[in-house]
Amino acid sequence: MTQFLESFEVFDLALGKPPLHCLPCNASVGDAIAMARELGVAEISVWDANLANCLGVVNNLDVLCFLAADHTLLCDLEAALARPIAGLVHRSWIQRVDLHERLSKALELVIKGVQYLIVPLPKRSRSTRAMEFERNSSSGSSRWPRKEVCWISQEAVMRFLMSCIAAFCPLPLFTIEELGIINRSFASIQHEDPAIEAIQIIHQASQAMSAVAIVVPATPSPSPSSASSTTENQRKLKLVGDISSSTLRRHDENFAAVAAALATLSAADFLSYVRGSNKRSSKILGKLIETRLAQKVAAAAAAAVADEDQVAGKPPTPLDSCEESSDSEQDSHRSGGLTSSFQNSGSRGCLTCRPWSSLAAVMAQALSHQCGYIWVTESESENTVVGIVTYVDMIRVLVKKLEKVGRLGSSQKLFSSTPKLVTRPDQSSQQPPLVLPADHLKSKHS
Repeated sequence: MTQFLESFEVFDLALGKPPLHCLPCNASVGDAIAMARELGVAEISVWDANLANCLGVVNNLDVLCFLAADHTLLCDLEAALARPIAGLVHRSWIQRVDLHERLSKALELVIKGVQYLIVPLPKRSRSTRAMEFERNSSSGSSRWPRKEVCWISQEAVMRFLMSCIAAFCPLPLFTIEELGIINRSFASIQHEDPAIEAIQIIHQASQAMSAVAIVVPATPSPSPSSASSTTENQRKLKLVGDISSSTLRRHDENFAAVAAALATLSAADFLSYVRGSNKRSSKILGKLIETRLAQKVAAAAAAAVADEDQVAGKPPTPLDSCEESSDSEQDSHRSGGLTSSFQNSGSRGCLTCRPWSSLAAVMAQALSHQCGYIWVTESESENTVVGIVTYVDMIRVLVKKLEKVGRLGSSQKLFSSTPKLVTRPDQSSQQPPLVLPADHLKSKHS
């Protein structure tokens, strides 16, 4: 590691950070929702019963996937919210580091996948804000750890690196395509597919602080794929939206309604419901959610009765299944108009950049929107998705290239060429020469 990073400590990143709120592992899912609402955050730290060790992190998308995975939880919401939060914790997200640890060591942990660094704060009397929060807390289970700590997120690391971006020159001037940080293996789901079918990859993307792309074929395809990882076909897919923790950050007021939408709607309709830009569409989708949820409950009850009849030796009756199939077809037809209109709406709400965008520009764009990822598309008009770039990708290329500079001893050996001035494909790469009149070249006194 170069001398530049060795001159900093974790303390430089933790300076001014507020104490971390925590939730004991014996708290309920409802306590986590109440705490997230009260603090206005998307992630909650979960600790052991003695509030001595941090066990992991739970975010808003984890709670939504938990509720949407089983429709019986939505039918008995009170029992679902009473379940312990410990089952939703991601234990590989966090790592405890010392306040005076070298920054280079902390960056190595971030590159390996650690998303939050737990840092103990210097000893001091408990802050007035902490005592006031405990006194006014509505959740009842939200407390402070025995020893005050803060956490350093990947975003905090990015902001620090951005503040000293000049130390990495000329690297930030190179395009993300030249640096090779575009991740072309991303998760996606077709816009007309049920969102519940992609709940597994949505959960995985949440753990990786990434997103699931909602796509439509940019060109006619004989066999559209369902929710899956990227293949060769995805180079011809158009980005129309995404599902991530960042997307749902401003829609935590009613977890039950959003979870019901995730369980019953298509991917496009789910995103339309979450955005809520059109009151008429939201009303239609709200009724559709209620209808489909009732159908799921009825189908589960019918299946239970069929199992009992099979045990008793009675033949099954096909009438109920026919009626259910008819109702399902009608609902699909009703939602088709919303899905088709969504297909032409473009990637409204998605952060996008181009392969020829510079690293510095992409870093600034992600930090300004407080989003841990940016989609890479070929052009603004077509929005053909190329890949995705995350915080970790940008941090890794900065640190690794700086390490290589330190080993080589000269930046000239690392960068064999200067950054190219990349123009857009729709613009001419050759500029007309500057032509001066002949009189301008003559001396005024001639």
